[in-house]
Amino acid sequence: MPTIHLSPAQRSTEVSDSSMKPWVVGIGSVVIAIQLVAVGMVVSGQVEQAARQAVKPVQVSSTVDLHPANMAQ
Repeated sequence: MPTIHLSPAQRSTEVSDSSMKPWVVGIGSVVIAIQLVAVGMVVSGQVEQAARQAVKPVQVSSTVDLHPANMAQ
């Protein structure tokens, strides 16, 4: 197989993986933190809504059904 020789100008300059890792980890951590805050806000809103619904009194559909004459039947 023939050997290909590249001049220094033709060689690609790559950024080493070790120098990029702190940035990737930092950005990933920020993204995860933002997602956790967003999920927390959604869950908090749902809990508040459930609490408001649980406090509402039970509504009777008709007071005629509770009349003592109707209960004897």
